[in-house]
Amino acid sequence: MTLVARRTGQVLFLVFENLRDFPQKLKQRVGNLIAGELKVFTDECSIYDSLREGLGVINSHERVNHSEREFARCEHVNSCENRHGFLRAYLRKYRGVSFRWLQAYLDFLALLLNNRWGWFPELISTRIPR
Repeated sequence: MTLVARRTGQVLFLVFENLRDFPQKLKQRVGNLIAGELKVFTDECSIYDSLREGLGVINSHERVNHSEREFARCEHVNSCENRHGFLRAYLRKYRGVSFRWLQAYLDFLALLLNNRWGWFPELISTRIPR
């Protein structure tokens, strides 16, 4: 799952091992990041029906219907699709990534995208858990 903050453009990539516990895992991983009004823009996939259960603070949920060749709606400006372009190019050079390490690769890409000019000091100052 890719999350993009509308005002700041900050990106967060999340990997879920299974979709059975999606709402609970989502709340654990992003619940503390959400403050104030939350507008959600997704495609028509049914997994997003449980977003309200997982987050509980959604003011509006707009769905872009890709099957009808719709690619944008209201304020939705393809932010996640834009980040996926970076994601595909970034992962392509590794020619396959183990699922075990996928979240680490995505976290590093998010670090690069979120701190374009100062990612190295950010990386050095981060304590990596062992």
